[in-house]
Parts: sequence; structure tokens; C-alpha cells
Amino acid sequence: MSRARSPWASPEGAYRRVVARRLRINETLCLTETDLDHGGGSILVRHGKNDRRREVG
Repeated sequence: MSRARSPWASPEGAYRRVVARRLRINETLCLTETDLDHGGGSILVRHGKNDRRREVG
């Protein structure tokens, strides 16, 4: 029995995650692959508003 792959695990899924979380443009541009938690569906924003760090999702 194969396990269904998360819809967030693809590049398109990562894009959908960014849009769904309503990240700011600069936050989105500064994301790296390591900021995406494909299993849990969360995003680590290292340089948010006022250079604050936050996790969304």
C-alpha cells in the first residue's frame, strides 16, 4: 500500500502554501528550500516585517 504524497511537497504546492499563508512579497523572495517544511506544511520566515522571524502554517 503506497502512502499518498502531500499536495504541498511539489514546487506548485510550495507556491500554493505561500499564497495561502499570505506572505509579504519580500518574505516570499527571501525564502529558501530549507525554510519549507514539506511534511508539516509550515514555512519559516527568517526576515519578516521589522526583520522578525516567524513560522506560519
